[in-house]
Amino acid sequence: MSRFCNMRQSARRRLHALMRSSHRAWYGGSMATTRRPIGPTTRHVAASVRQLRSEFGMSTTTLAGRLEALGHPISQSGVTRLETGQRQITVDDLTALAAVLGVVPSALLPRTPAPEDPAANEGD
Repeated sequence: MSRFCNMRQSARRRLHALMRSSHRAWYGGSMATTRRPIGPTTRHVAASVRQLRSEFGMSTTTLAGRLEALGHPISQSGVTRLETGQRQITVDDLTALAAVLGVVPSALLPRTPAPEDPAANEGD
């Protein structure tokens, strides 16, 4: 019986080694993922959320609770990380935050200048 158990353990080790090597091949070497740096749009949205939340006298805990009630849970620490630019903001996060704060999602985004009308330059 002992010999049979040793064979099973050996087979299990080989299987795990195979799984690790195929994972490395598929994901490019290591299991660690790289993070994208926080960009200016994310920083602007974070500042907008923090400002609106403060204006409404809402705590990060309250905001987190309202997000959870809406069906888009972000923990209190997640809200804090979001507001301090330590967490990426997804489109789903943006729409949920806007709904909880009572604004349209575009109100949280930076204003960009309107693109020039190419037809306006035809006379030049």
